[in-house]
Amino acid sequence: MANGYRFAIVGAAGRCHDVRMTRPEPVRFLRTEATMAFPEGRLLALREGLLHVLAPDGWARLDRERPPGAQVLSRQDAEDWCESQGWDLELLNLVPHGEGFVRPGEG
Repeated sequence: MANGYRFAIVGAAGRCHDVRMTRPEPVRFLRTEATMAFPEGRLLALREGLLHVLAPDGWARLDRERPPGAQVLSRQDAEDWCESQGWDLELLNLVPHGEGFVRPGEG
C-alpha cells in the first residue's frame, strides 16, 4: 500500500478487520494571519519540531513557537498559496532538516 501501513485487527468476536493508517506528514505547513506587510500571510513549515518561514532567500529557521492564529494547511493548500504568490513549488520539498537553511536552487 502506497504511503501507509496496513494492519489486520482481530475483534472480540474473532472477526478480522482491515485497518489502514497513513504515515505522518514529514512536514506540516501553516499560514500566518494577514498583516499589512503580508496581506496573504506567510508560509511556515514545521519539520522535526522546528519552525521555518519561507523568506525571499529560502527557508529560515524561526526561534519561536507557532505564531498565534497560524492555520494548518494541507500540502495542496500550501501549493496553492505558493502559486498565488509566485513561489516555486519545489521549495515545499526543500524544508531543512534540523537547523539548516536552504536557499532556492540548493538542496
